[in-house]
Amino acid sequence: ISLLSAEEVLQKYVEAVKNVTRAEKIFLFLFDEDATRLIGKACIGCSPEVFQNFPVHPEVGKFLGRIVEANKWEIVTPQQFPVEESLQWLITEDVVGYPLILEEHIQCTHWWDCGTPNCCIHQKKVHRARLKTGTIEVEEGNVARVTGIKIYGAVLLSQFPSETVFSPFSQRNVRGLTDGMLGFLERSWTAEELHKQVTFLNTLHQASAWMTRSLDLHETLQNILTTVTETLEATRGSIMLIEPDGYLRIYVATGIDREIARSVQIKPGESLAGWVFLNQKPLLIEDITDTQWSRQTPKEGYATKSALVVPLISDGEVLGVLN
Repeated sequence: ISLLSAEEVLQKYVEAVKNVTRAEKIFLFLFDEDATRLIGKACIGCSPEVFQNFPVHPEVGKFLGRIVEANKWEIVTPQQFPVEESLQWLITEDVVGYPLILEEHIQCTHWWDCGTPNCCIHQKKVHRARLKTGTIEVEEGNVARVTGIKIYGAVLLSQFPSETVFSPFSQRNVRGLTDGMLGFLERSWTAEELHKQVTFLNTLHQASAWMTRSLDLHETLQNILTTVTETLEATRGSIMLIEPDGYLRIYVATGIDREIARSVQIKPGESLAGWVFLNQKPLLIEDITDTQWSRQTPKEGYATKSALVVPLISDGEVLGVLN
């Protein structure tokens, strides 16, 4: 863990993006120290020796320039904007690009020295990021809170296996991976925090891999459940899905007797799982003894003292829960 480099984190990120999107080629650029050029940092489907440290100057009104000037998540294609000359050797017909952005809050105590907030923002940039848009709220003692979007760089994807290029489902997953990766780069980690975050990124990577490796739903969910329970060091886990008769039933489980798993059925609103399903909100209980759930009498062998239950939601529809 102590030897983990930013380059290794970035490579793990592009591998996870490949699993989610199935793009054959991925190119990740980060801003240099002056936030003027984009530098190649990690890639899939190309020669690392050629791509890494390759510089590109994003130009206003052009493809890469449009990506990094965005103040929000946005998909950009070469059909919309002409491609910078220095980038043309990477571009194919189906390429898409998106910005690496993260909302940022900065506390600053000296911005009034020069009277220009941008000076403070420039001095506070971290990891080649720059604050593109921001609002400044002066708090007591002349402390300013700056809120805005930090632009780290850009990612290009190409050579998708089907006509569905970068679907909304893939975009949501990639945005989640991006937030985790940028959060990793942004912080100064203790050894324990670093270990947890690397484990978290590994779990995302493995889960995204399972989703693309098998077309069998039972096998996919069982492998994801096993990965999650091992990551959280849980002794038991299950995924419950809602069935046509209106009951939640265990679809896959780990650490639970098979006969018990087969017999469990819960109505929405009943027990921990039913409450989470009905309210569509996650629930974490460290000690169930002093809660309303302690009055319930689950089947012998399925009782628990602590629990984490999360709703499984897709396109606004709740499909089940993860226990």
